[in-house]
This record gives sequence, structure tokens and C-alpha cells, in this order.
Amino acid sequence: MSDLHEISQRVGEHFRTQSRKVQNSSVFVKLGLVLGGATLAAVAHCIELSHEKPSIWTVCGLVGAALVFVGGAYMAMTEQDVGEALETARQAVDKLRDDEHQIEQYKKERVQLRKESNRGLNLYTAMDGMRGAIEQSLDQDVPPQRYLKTLLETSRNALEVAFDFSIADSWTICIFKADANGASDKKVLRLVAHLRKLHCEITTAREWEEGVGVAGIAYSTGNDITIPDLLAPELGSTFDLKENSRPYDAQRYRSVVAVPIEMNPDAAPWGVVVITIDKPGHFDLANSQGIATYEPAHAIAAMAALAVKTVGRERLDSPLPSELGGIASMAEVTQSPEPKS
Repeated sequence: MSDLHEISQRVGEHFRTQSRKVQNSSVFVKLGLVLGGATLAAVAHCIELSHEKPSIWTVCGLVGAALVFVGGAYMAMTEQDVGEALETARQAVDKLRDDEHQIEQYKKERVQLRKESNRGLNLYTAMDGMRGAIEQSLDQDVPPQRYLKTLLETSRNALEVAFDFSIADSWTICIFKADANGASDKKVLRLVAHLRKLHCEITTAREWEEGVGVAGIAYSTGNDITIPDLLAPELGSTFDLKENSRPYDAQRYRSVVAVPIEMNPDAAPWGVVVITIDKPGHFDLANSQGIATYEPAHAIAAMAALAVKTVGRERLDSPLPSELGGIASMAEVTQSPEPKS
């Protein structure tokens, strides 16, 4: 925009210079040629009158010369530089364009502000719904995995808005619990609650070993992970899924955020919250406009930790009910059940 202003100013300066040249030329023509010519004609007629008797045509010539002189003098005195007026008009047009641009920018920012305000309100609504689900579970003797599921389901609509998911997006919201992995020292993450755009049974989900995939790495490091695009070349094989990959992973799971569920800062996380979407760049730490799209994941992790602490660790360490005893995955399987791998 600044470059356009500079170009416009240079054009205006050239226009004013040219206009002054035209103005000076016009004055020269009116004063030098018109008035001078009229004066010369009048003088010539006067000289002619001194040598012979004036005729009617000689008198008419003198009167015409006088009229031309008066008209030229009037034009010279009333001459104005239209270049200044045109330059003022150009500046006014430029100012109007700047004002229009600012108005359009204001309209866009107002729409964005409304959107972000709505997302913030829905994030608050989601947290309030999850808090209510925890309170209601205190008087019920149900497995904790079941009320973690209720925790998400009661806030589904609000979470979709808070995460800025659109109708066309394919997304997942998953809560994973870290369990013992047989004789291995490494934990395995199993899905205990989820929301998805494309429905699948929890029993058909994949499990993730500690240190494998986004969920496994977030658990092993205890750090949040935000990935704008899993297919970005700079990631290399960091998040290689090995034999746990699926043919549709590259289409369904492009942008990912994972947040460990911390129970004790000095202990390993209880589990991990993982959010995925098929839109590259949806989760991005560099995008600070309004509420970050990954922020609701922290809210879910915090409410899940509160739920776990409220019920007690001993109940959460009990075996999963048969209808919930699946294997965890950040990547859902197809809608038809597949064999576990």
C-alpha cells in the first residue's frame, strides 16, 4: 500500500509540473500573441489613419482589435491553474480509497471478532458442561471411562465451535489412558472416550505404544505437541507410525494437537488428549489471532484430570468394561470394523 502511495505522489508531482508548463504557455499565448497581435493591428490602423481618410472598414478593424485586446486581457486575468484543482481531486480520491480500505478491513475484523467471541463463549460453555458432568457422576457408581465419555458428549456442539471445526471437516477428539503393556516396560495408550465426525466403535480403534505416533511421543515426553501438517517434509520420519499406519491416514489426519493429562508434575501423565483434523494448518502455534484453535484441547485435558482426581486412581486402574475395552488411536478406523493390528 505504501508503494502505491509513493507512485501516486510521484505521478501527481509530474502532473503538477506539466500543468504549470501548460499554464505558462497559455499565458504566453494570451498575453504575447492575442494581446500583442491586437495591439499591433490597432497601431497599424492608427498609422494608416494618419496618412489617409479613414474608411468604415478601418474603423471596424480598430474596434475589432480593441475587442480582441479586452477579451485577451480578461482571459489572462481570469486564468486559473486547473492542475492544482485536479491534483486536489486526485488526493481526495486517494483518501477515499484509503478510507474504503480501512472500512473493509474494519468489517473483516468485526466479523473475525464476532467469530472469536462466539468460540470463546462456546469454550466456556463446553467447560461448564464438562464440570456439570463431573458433578453428576459423583452420585453415580459408574466406571470412570463411562463418565469421561459423558464428559465429551455433553459438550460436543460447544467443542466443535470452540475448535473451529466446519461441516466439511473430518475431525476426532480422543482421550487416551496409559496402561501397562504386558512384559514391556513401556506403557500403551488405549482409547477410553472419543468424539468423531466419522463414527466408529471404540473397540476398533488402534493402540499406541509409548514413544510411537503423536500420542505416544506426547506421553513419553510429557510435552504438548502441535503439528500444523503431518505431511510437512521437515518432519521426516519423526512421527512414523510403522506397522500401525492405515491407508487413509494421510487424508484424514493432517493437523494434530496432543496434550498430556497431568495428575502429578513429578509423575508420568495419566493419559493424553489428542485432537486431529483433515485440514492442514488448522492447529498452528504461529496463529495467534483470537483464541488458538488448539486451546480447547488444554481445557479437555484439565477437565479430564479433574474427573480422574475426583473419582480416584484406584477405580481408574480397574479393567475396562467390555464395551469400552478398545485400543487407542489418534487415527480412527473405517466405519466398518477392522481387525486390530
